[in-house]
Amino acid sequence: MLQLCEHYASSSYGAAHCDWLSGGCQGAYANNCYPYDIWSGSLAGTMLYYDRELKNGDFTTYNACGGEAKCSVRNAFSVRCVLDLTHA
Repeated sequence: MLQLCEHYASSSYGAAHCDWLSGGCQGAYANNCYPYDIWSGSLAGTMLYYDRELKNGDFTTYNACGGEAKCSVRNAFSVRCVLDLTHA
């Protein structure tokens, strides 16, 4: 079961809060992770798929991938968030 996290504050309904991670996903577009995004499964063009973002308890396309919600297949969405226990 995939447990998504919320891009904004989420204490009102219990989802974990998360933000994008710069440089944390080797091999992804610009090595960035977006754990609050999820692929729609609908093709939007060559090497593009639509996505949704979990924001304020709603799956939305608002500001997703530049506002069109058409995202490169190289993006890392719905990645698993783990605590960094070694970060100083």
